[in-house]
Amino acid sequence: MKQYDKILLLLILMEIFPAPQAVWKKPFIVVIDRVVCSKYLNTLLYFECYLKKLTKGKSAVGTSLMLRNDLNVNAEIQGAIFFSIKGGKWVKFVDYKTNICNFLQNLLSLPLANLVRNEILKKSNFPCTCPVKGNIVYNITDFIISNVFLPPYMPREMNFNGSLTYFENKNIIGVAWLEGRTMPRN
Repeated sequence: MKQYDKILLLLILMEIFPAPQAVWKKPFIVVIDRVVCSKYLNTLLYFECYLKKLTKGKSAVGTSLMLRNDLNVNAEIQGAIFFSIKGGKWVKFVDYKTNICNFLQNLLSLPLANLVRNEILKKSNFPCTCPVKGNIVYNITDFIISNVFLPPYMPREMNFNGSLTYFENKNIIGVAWLEGRTMPRN
């Protein structure tokens, strides 16, 4: 096959099989309405969150926290997302709990958890392995939330909430909570 024929074949294939982004363009945007961080017990010296609206359908969230002592190796993190369509019943989309050390250093069995983990490690000063030290300010800075985290088959209009709950010795030490919604793309 001549070079010209190869290029022509490639162009035809690109027309027949468009890029995944074109096929999977999501019909909705994500709007984050509220972010709250709550600390429990004395394990966390402080735990604060913020929300910045960047563009339509794109927000940045961040958090700062400081532990009183090194985090116990049995500490766990639980991520959960629930959604409700037009004021209906809340439905669990994902609920994933794992050891924090495993979360920091390993690939996780849930693809969405890996996506969140990788983004957290890029946007933070958290260590990639345990121990998570006490008396150090850990920050997650400008973690971008958009429709990237939701599959294209999600409803165009829904409310959702998500949480990251931190446990030490089976006790909740902190919860980062966000509320948002999807809206049709205009």
